[in-house]
Formats: sequence, C-alpha cells, structure tokens
Amino acid sequence: MTQIFKNGAALGVTPIQLEQNPAGFEEGMKVKVSGLSKGRGFAGVVKRHGFSGGRKTHGNKHHERTPGSIGAGTGMGRVIPGLRMAGRMGMERFTFKNIKVVEIDLDNKQIFLNGSAPGTIGRKVEIVAPFEAMEESPATEKAEGKVEEKKETKDKPEATS
Repeated sequence: MTQIFKNGAALGVTPIQLEQNPAGFEEGMKVKVSGLSKGRGFAGVVKRHGFSGGRKTHGNKHHERTPGSIGAGTGMGRVIPGLRMAGRMGMERFTFKNIKVVEIDLDNKQIFLNGSAPGTIGRKVEIVAPFEAMEESPATEKAEGKVEEKKETKDKPEATS
C-alpha cells in the first residue's frame, strides 16, 4: 500500500496496473476485488489454526507448539476426518467487496483503490464493477417487472377414437 494526498487528506491506496484501459471505472465507485492470498508454506497448528500450544514448564519438554491429542486410542482406531492439523497455508481465493476507486491514471493504465487487495505485489487480481456483478437473472428481472409471468392454461386433450 501507498498513500496519496487528495482534498487535504492522506488516503491509503493500493495501485493496480491494468492490462487494458480502465474504461468502465469511475472515481468514487465501489468494486469487488478477487485474487489469491499470499502463500505461507507449511504451517503448524499454532500459526494455521491459532492453537495455544502446551505449557512451557511443569514437565513439558519439546512440546510447546504441538497440537495435542488427535483422537481416541483404541476405541475408534482412526482419526476423524476434518481434524485441524498442520499443513499448507495460504494461496486461497479471497474476495474483498465494496472497495472504493480513489483515482484512475489513464496514461499509465493504473487504478488506485482505497484499501488492500489480496495477494503479493505484482500478482494478478480480478476487479469487477457493480454493473458486471449484478448479472441479469430471472429473479432480478421478475422483481424489476421486466418479465411477465406465464399463465398456464389447462387445455383438455382432444379425444381420439
């Protein structure tokens, strides 16, 4: 993030380099930004899930950041699926909604957003304007009165001999 000064105030902004001209964007509009988060590699349970770990004293040796018990002993004989354990962390798709467009630089094909964007610097993100996010669906068309309801008529089939 960086700062720009606008109307006598400092705004924290994220500059995003665009591949094409920002034709559909205007200053002040709110957009939706999606992308992959930063990859954190193989993380333990304290970092990945916020476990508190064990005690540091009273007979505890080399087990400060261990997960503890992972299930019953002979009763079940297996580990329950979905148990929170150590593993790879990050590189997940995140979407930040209602991010305000502060400034548009047409010469350099840059857009400045008031807030953060997912991922590392230089990673590609997807920016969706509000008119693209609200695709025309039958439910919204019906609510707006664009679609007339079809009235079904029950016609009796003709008898054939």
